Amino acid sequence: MTNSIQEKIAKVVQVLPNKIKIQVKDIERFKIENEKFAVGSYLRVSDSEDCALISIIENFTIEKEEDKTSNYILEATPIGFLDSDGTFTRGGNNIAIPPTDVELARKDEIQKIYNFIDDQRKFCFSKLSQDNEINVPVNGDKFFNKHIAVVGSTGSGKSHTVTKILQEAITSKTWVIRV
Repeated sequence: MTNSIQEKIAKVVQVLPNKIKIQVKDIERFKIENEKFAVGSYLRVSDSEDCALISIIENFTIEKEEDKTSNYILEATPIGFLDSDGTFTRGGNNIAIPPTDVELARKDEIQKIYNFIDDQRKFCFSKLSQDNEINVPVNGDKFFNKHIAVVGSTGSGKSHTVTKILQEAITSKTWVIRV
């Protein structure tokens, strides 16, 4: 996207404590210029410093104008802040007002959301449902120190899931023998 106000496809129209609303003038162009677009997609709301608030699309509505054009209003929940150096921090409300750009988050930015775990403690047994190329690791110490349940109907893959979790945890763990 360009930084020209006239050429902007999407803009922030409201900032709330736990939600932002984004108006998209041309939904087809917004979808074409970006890879995937659906409820659950990640948005990048930028400021002039190239810092970004990363949000997840929660829902959308369609508003009809008097000239019969449609405006799409996306409601997104902020999940964290991406600094200009590429560091992702969960939470925070550091969005500049007014924000200068709205677009779908890039694949490398989404992966940074999930790469905050210490390498020695993480293992991965799943992928992001919106993009199967993005790994979603978990902190093994925190994961196995909680009660977990795997539920589902007969034949849904519960045993396979537990097996996959254990195999990935064992193969990714660096075993240290203490004497």
